[in-house]
Amino acid sequence: MATLDASPGRLDLTFTQGKTWDVTLTVRDSDGGLVDLSGYACTWALRTDYGAATATVSAAAAGTAGATVMGGTAGTIALSVPPSVTAGVAVASYVHEFELTDGSGAKPPFVAGSVQVTAEVVR
Repeated sequence: MATLDASPGRLDLTFTQGKTWDVTLTVRDSDGGLVDLSGYACTWALRTDYGAATATVSAAAAGTAGATVMGGTAGTIALSVPPSVTAGVAVASYVHEFELTDGSGAKPPFVAGSVQVTAEVVR
């Protein structure tokens, strides 16, 4: 398994309630090469603040209400949260984090930031 060469990154996002939320991350090593993510798992959580006990939305393996899909040798992580989930998210500011876990259970620093959810106009 490749070693993930990642330093903590910041990714601020804006989403619209009631729409599909899609994010694709491409993970590269310090030389710019794609990182093989085979054997890694990724979870994503949206919370009202970093201290919130429960997630407003979370996503893990494909097939859940929100899903993250690992791209293996392509070095990608795709997040997709459907409108059936996002319609219930209040217009507000949130925080989020993508967390990678390798086969041994290690969780290297990865990506976090803020999320602004805006109101849906077309319903």
